[in-house]
Amino acid sequence: MQLLVKRNRTIICVLFAFLLLGLQDGYGQMRNLERQDDGSTATSSNTFTELNMSTSEGSVQGGSTENAVKFQANDSLIVRLGNGRKAFLFGMAKIAHTSGTLVSAQITMNLDSTTVEARASGVQDSLGMPVLLMGEDEIKSTRILFNYKSSRGKFEDAQISVSDGLLIGSKIKNVNESEVFIQDGIYSTCPPDYLYYYLEAKQMKVVDEEEIFFTNARLYVLDIPYPFVLPFGYVPAQMDKKRSGLLTPTYVFDAQASKGIGLHNLGWFQYINDYITTTLSADVFTSGTYYANNSTQYRVGDRFNGAITLGYSRDQGLEPTDP
Repeated sequence: MQLLVKRNRTIICVLFAFLLLGLQDGYGQMRNLERQDDGSTATSSNTFTELNMSTSEGSVQGGSTENAVKFQANDSLIVRLGNGRKAFLFGMAKIAHTSGTLVSAQITMNLDSTTVEARASGVQDSLGMPVLLMGEDEIKSTRILFNYKSSRGKFEDAQISVSDGLLIGSKIKNVNESEVFIQDGIYSTCPPDYLYYYLEAKQMKVVDEEEIFFTNARLYVLDIPYPFVLPFGYVPAQMDKKRSGLLTPTYVFDAQASKGIGLHNLGWFQYINDYITTTLSADVFTSGTYYANNSTQYRVGDRFNGAITLGYSRDQGLEPTDP
């Protein structure tokens, strides 16, 4: 059976709706739609206790107010009862809980469990994507399936911020609050509008929103891949001399007249052991100029140390006649 909540419903519709929901006390004008979760799995004992027929808002009461789930929809709300009870929210829908806030054009909530689902509608861009806010993190995805009780979720074609960078994945799954698994992932510290350089990996794992582990990865600079594949690796939150990871690049603007805008210190630091480390870095410019360097540091005991450096460069001016 269905209960359709829209503006300008008559008092008769209100009374009929409350009768279907089995309520003993009717409320004609309330503002919030909430559902309480007392820490146990949701069951049919949870009932709607507040419902506003004119504003598509109401509340579901079942336990303490600490874990209340708040609903809001600008257009309409449909509640389907019976087997597989669900609520469908349309028009700038919003569901808020202590574990996170979900905002989307359309949201579906399973009333017999603690899961919510949202899908992108209309134009498939960042503005039309559902957004999940969890603390200071913002996750944009074409499809979000989230359990607000366990804080676990699945995301498709998603973007998530982590450790002063950006993570993009075709499929992302967080199994708990500290571990996230990513398939076909991309990590970059560049602005999301354009990734000047990034690390692309078949699989990634993020721990505590800071440390990133990956397998089968390749480094890209201006969408040009480096000619080697990293079988596995690690990106720390802060560079440690005994940990491998991406170098932190900087923009170069002082050579715009001759070389264009550039990026300095793109590359990778590889810790092999306490006696050998190697660094592969490059400077690239919009004119096509680039400088590539490989520096390997070594130490023999406590008495000898040194470095072997190899470099290759290509200078190209902005004009066709430039060398």
